[in-house]
Amino acid sequence: MHQAMENGIAEEHSLGFSDRLGFRASTCTPFRWFDVERDQATGPLLVPFAAMDSALIDHERCMPRDVVERMSAMGELVRQVNGNFVSVWHDRSILEWAPGVRLLACRLQRGGPTCTIMIRHLRHDEIDKARWDALLMQCPDRSWYMQSWVLDLCCPAWEALVDEGEVAMMPLLWRRKYGFDYLYQPYAIQQQGVYARAHTTALDQAFLRAVPDRFKYWDIYVNAQMTVVPGGIAQVSESSNHMLGPVMDPQGIRSTYSQGHRRNLRKCGERPPEITNTVDVSEFVYLFTWTTAKRFGGIPHGGLALLQAMIEHALQRGQCVLYGIRSDEELISAICCMEWEGRSILLKSANSEAGTAQQAMFHLVDAWIHANADKPMILDFAGSNTPSVARFNEGFGAQATVYLRLVRNQLPPLIRWFKR
Repeated sequence: MHQAMENGIAEEHSLGFSDRLGFRASTCTPFRWFDVERDQATGPLLVPFAAMDSALIDHERCMPRDVVERMSAMGELVRQVNGNFVSVWHDRSILEWAPGVRLLACRLQRGGPTCTIMIRHLRHDEIDKARWDALLMQCPDRSWYMQSWVLDLCCPAWEALVDEGEVAMMPLLWRRKYGFDYLYQPYAIQQQGVYARAHTTALDQAFLRAVPDRFKYWDIYVNAQMTVVPGGIAQVSESSNHMLGPVMDPQGIRSTYSQGHRRNLRKCGERPPEITNTVDVSEFVYLFTWTTAKRFGGIPHGGLALLQAMIEHALQRGQCVLYGIRSDEELISAICCMEWEGRSILLKSANSEAGTAQQAMFHLVDAWIHANADKPMILDFAGSNTPSVARFNEGFGAQATVYLRLVRNQLPPLIRWFKR
């Protein structure tokens, strides 16, 4: 095991019997290897399996129906202790016994949190976009970012991992550099990862392990519902988002704001700035380019063109609202909000010096909140890790939530060193 640690192996999945069912490690829960010399749990994460197909097929000569019954019973035992049922199948068994394997998966799925997970990797030309969107609609954690048309815009060659039995899916947003394929976070897409009808640790980890080996490097942000085992397949760090709502008391909204925010809204006196929904897309992107983008930087090549395309397509689908404030007909402040399936995302904002002088952003966000009051609508501020932006969001009563960044580096040693 020391050699495995020296070679950077993060997980070990061979702990089990090949000739009989059972728990070789006396547990059905992943655990850290215990180093008796150091007297501490360290090293790779050991993931024990409870059943291998060869134990029943080759050693006990079971028929397909018997294999299903035996493994279902084993899965029920694991379910009773809220463990992870892991089974190992050879490709010949899956090819020859596909109906029986699917029956087993369905039985375990009905039984509770344990399941046999069957994940398919789909190249871009194998993805049925209508089916993808239909599966997404079955996921309680569905997100605007994960619609097929959004993915097509931000990563035209995106691939996918899908388990239709579990109703679970994960887009693979990738590109190539220096001959290596890698997973990345496209501009304006805050979260990706696994979306599922019912998340479990085993399901989420299975999807991460199913990412094709050709993706030697990952740097992605996954949604807040995912469970990621620290120290496992990738390095994990936290990022902040802010959420509000649903707001069900339109009359008392401002009473939940901070004192500073209420004071900034009162500075206009009896003449608050006029807010318009008539904002041209190119007008918004131009203002964004010379304000927010210039102030914070980090816009990748093609990022602004992608943002404009996203807004244009969302407007065509009735999924976008632009709010703006003008001074002498010139746009001085604006926000772009994506609205889909009970959630409104404040995707991007832009504020000029003239807008700052008029506290325009306070009025725009206040208008956005009021427009969605008394609706079953969650308001998603889409960030932020920047302290000043976090304070601004929290001043409107938004609560901080956490989502995770995953980084994995399996590049060749020399390139890996440069990519640290």
